[in-house]
Amino acid sequence: MHVLEEFRTENIQRIKSTRLVKSILEGRPEKHHYIGYLVNVYNYAQYSPTVIALAASRCVQTHPKLGRYLFHHAGEEIGHEHWALSDLKDCGLQEERIKQLRPTPACMSMVALEYYVAGTWNPVALFGWLYTLESLGDAMGTFLSQSLGKGLQLGSKGVYFLEGHGEADHDHTRDLEEQITKHVTSTQDMDDIFYIAQISSDLYARMIEEVGERDHQWLSTLA
Repeated sequence: MHVLEEFRTENIQRIKSTRLVKSILEGRPEKHHYIGYLVNVYNYAQYSPTVIALAASRCVQTHPKLGRYLFHHAGEEIGHEHWALSDLKDCGLQEERIKQLRPTPACMSMVALEYYVAGTWNPVALFGWLYTLESLGDAMGTFLSQSLGKGLQLGSKGVYFLEGHGEADHDHTRDLEEQITKHVTSTQDMDDIFYIAQISSDLYARMIEEVGERDHQWLSTLA
């Protein structure tokens, strides 16, 4: 648990250091950068149930309790891309336009990593990616949704994805910690989990930085 807690603290600080999150924390969020973030969320969230279920199917023989949990978790992730889609519509984008926009390179790399780990490498290591994202949602989802709603004058609209994960990810983070500490018994599996957690943390931060570092051509049309 102390290793998980240390990683979680480092991961949160890494995300807080990005331009986008710093601007939110300082009360000066930039709408087109937030929209860019949501575009990436919309693009990766639609694959999450599939990739989690894929890892579950490869765990059922070797790690049945982890496989059972992953199948359950996959069901809970179904449809979360629609939360981001709803937020993007509340921010003024048309659905047809949203579906034309592509993710940043780091976001695409993260999706590719998920499929590689779940389908080819060690499926248990997918818990590293899950813990990275779920612990972030637990720690920052509610506060960021409130700050964005106020700073961008969105009220309760346009922040459903962050708000929803601020609530749901508290239980998910606790469940993941329990699954890892109880059912991951080999040193190799644990090493693989933290290896993928570190890569996922880096890719997620880079995704946010790619959105915030400059006005990409695809972002400049959203302001």
